[in-house]
Amino acid sequence: MLSEDISGLTILDQDIVDTQTQAIEDALNSLVFKPADYTEYNKAVEQAKALDRALYKDLTALDEALAVDISGKNITEQAEVDAQTQAILTAIENLVFKPADYTEVEKAVASVPEDLSGYTGESVSALQEALNAVDYALNITEQEAVDGYAKAIADAVNGLEFKPVTPPITEPTKPSEPAKPTEPASPENPSAPADTQNPDIPTTGAKLPFLCGFTLLSLCGAAVFTCTRKKEKY
Repeated sequence: MLSEDISGLTILDQDIVDTQTQAIEDALNSLVFKPADYTEYNKAVEQAKALDRALYKDLTALDEALAVDISGKNITEQAEVDAQTQAILTAIENLVFKPADYTEVEKAVASVPEDLSGYTGESVSALQEALNAVDYALNITEQEAVDGYAKAIADAVNGLEFKPVTPPITEPTKPSEPAKPTEPASPENPSAPADTQNPDIPTTGAKLPFLCGFTLLSLCGAAVFTCTRKKEKY
């Protein structure tokens, strides 16, 4: 219609001019803008939907960004689409992961003996190394590492070795001294002279045979002497 030339028409042809003018206006009014480009917006939405929501502390900002309706925008409203796309991406970037679960680590730490002085230095060093390796700032996506800390501590506790027991130092056993001979019993009469208390002289019980023999000799001697005296008289 725009290509039709009506420049040479006269007032008598006003109807034609009016018709052409209306046609142009109708054509303008029927023009439709291209739709806005939703390519990046759709990517952001898909990224948000793919998130594991159980991993994050608070998704309020993300949900608010996704709730804004920007459907049906045309190319003249592309800025609105782009702004909402950025709002979703920013909300995703600001999400904070939940902290990792350190329950098993705490249990393993609680099993460490209070007094480690009775264990070997090597096994205690291994335990201390496992305790120092724990990073308490890990999040839920790093749970596997946290579980590894718990296992390492538990293994180190189970691997503690007692120090060997040192036997007490004892003096070497001295050879026993030979038994001393038994001292002879002292005479029953303490007032007797010292020379009569010779230990070689038998005690009273042992003197009896000796005294009997001595008495017999004395009697024999007296008999012999008596007989001799009688012979001399005759």
